[in-house]
Amino acid sequence: MGSLKPWQLILVIVGVVVLGVSLWMSLGGSKVPRPNSIYVADVETGDLFTIDTSGRKIALLPATNPETGLKTLYPVRKNDDGDWIITPMGAGVLANYEGPADAIPDWDSRVVSVTSSKPKSIN
Repeated sequence: MGSLKPWQLILVIVGVVVLGVSLWMSLGGSKVPRPNSIYVADVETGDLFTIDTSGRKIALLPATNPETGLKTLYPVRKNDDGDWIITPMGAGVLANYEGPADAIPDWDSRVVSVTSSKPKSIN
């Protein structure tokens, strides 16, 4: 092998710099924050729960109610009026729910009639 020509040396250096920058951006950049818990509500009873998500990559929803053993826990958030509503992600899954959803009087608004003031914790 002969010696590298100047333009070849520049090309190798640029390649190493591009590789280094791309590795730094993909491995060292800012991370997307994840919540440590999510709120879920039972669509049958209106009970409010929190699911601890610290240490987990995903929470399977709808979640199983630990008291009834049924998959009736859907993700909720508070809206501007202070009502608990099924999240847009949960609404798509809720459309396939076939049980009695007594805690949701109006399916169009997705408001859940929450019966508990303090959420129960699910670990």
